[in-house]
Amino acid sequence: MSSPNKPHGPIARFEHQVPGMHRFNLGNFQITAILDAHTTLKRETLISYDGKQAQEALGKLFRPLPTDGFVIPVHCFVINTGEKLVLIDTGGGEGFSSSPYSLHDNLDRSGFKADDIDVIILTHLHGDHFGGLTTKTGEARFPNATVKLHRLEYDFWHDDSEKEKASDTPYGSNFDAARSAIAPYTKQAELLEQDGEILPGIETILLPGHTPGHMGVMLRSEGKEVLMWADLVHHTVLQLANPDWSMAFDTDPDLSRQTRNKILDKVSRERIAVLGSHLDFPGFGHVAKEGKGYRFYPVPWQYTL
Repeated sequence: MSSPNKPHGPIARFEHQVPGMHRFNLGNFQITAILDAHTTLKRETLISYDGKQAQEALGKLFRPLPTDGFVIPVHCFVINTGEKLVLIDTGGGEGFSSSPYSLHDNLDRSGFKADDIDVIILTHLHGDHFGGLTTKTGEARFPNATVKLHRLEYDFWHDDSEKEKASDTPYGSNFDAARSAIAPYTKQAELLEQDGEILPGIETILLPGHTPGHMGVMLRSEGKEVLMWADLVHHTVLQLANPDWSMAFDTDPDLSRQTRNKILDKVSRERIAVLGSHLDFPGFGHVAKEGKGYRFYPVPWQYTL
């Protein structure tokens, strides 16, 4: 006979979400999406923002219009090619946000060690993409990794004249942090001059505008492909419904708009799957044309690998 229920006090609620990670296969590649953090976009960071249009786009997907900014995720991706472990971006690092977890916590939980990473692809040098490169004391967290980034990107953030011109911009404070983060990897860095394959099945593609050397990464294996477009889109709903909305911290908002529209047209027309640094976790899905804009369709959870 079962015992009667014992009286008890209030049941405590959990304070944190579970760690974010998701694996899926792309041909012979296995991709692990890792949630590094979340951050909040203020409305004023969206150039051409229109509250009525935002409310309409969000309402179609049963999402409320927030009053205190838009929460977006920060993702990193580990690509297991079978021969190499490739990490795309390193998240915001320690103290980046109030998220209880970070790339390095979830890297361990995903079964990887920082020492095992062979190649790091930095899509661009913004703090939420390079912050995890180093410890608080400035030491390299990935001692065995070759770091690949575009030469245009490296040169821009190391140019004192550009730093001076940007002193009053939203990204002006990023110059010193970018230089400090990349400094421990000077001997391990490879600056890319043009689009092309950097490893079998892994191709970098310049997607300028957000920053001068902002890159996407095309992954291809066994006839399947996915474009990791980095920061082409920051808000999954608003910038797809309104692709002309650029960001205040784009170094060239107009070029960013042009690049975004070009790529959105291409991936929707050619039905190319996409990954994004700030798309709703795990950031994997397809884009389809809808009205004057687009809509994101996430790929369902993969139950088997």
